[in-house]
Amino acid sequence: MDELKRVTSDRDDYKKKFEEAQKQAATAQEELTKLKSDATRSPIEPSGEAITVSSTDAGSPEPKPASIKSPVSSVLGIFSPKQGAQVIPEENRDASESFFSYDEEIPQLQADSKAKSAEIFDLKAEVRRDKGDQRVSIRKSAVS
Repeated sequence: MDELKRVTSDRDDYKKKFEEAQKQAATAQEELTKLKSDATRSPIEPSGEAITVSSTDAGSPEPKPASIKSPVSSVLGIFSPKQGAQVIPEENRDASESFFSYDEEIPQLQADSKAKSAEIFDLKAEVRRDKGDQRVSIRKSAVS
């Protein structure tokens, strides 16, 4: 019974931490969208000329904020009772993941088949040569 109480309290603690992490992630997402919207607007220099701000700066060693995942959210995602479907945008998918087609696989399979046939032929020739060597050594040992 004590174990059940302990596990239940641990679960409640993890649930609270998860909810806090979700709130933090939501606020961080809102802040990110706000910063992105601010970055798309062109700030005006004192000289009156517009400065364009690009989201990919070649000289910037820092990665994009969108590509950084919080370790807390990834760990808490494991303990989440509800796991939403992860949708991968179409532009991020490889062409090989889109649809499977047997027509695209046939040339690869034929090439693999030819390679395996050549390997089998070489191994059979090696077996024949080894059997011949074995017969010769048996004859030599029988004569001696």
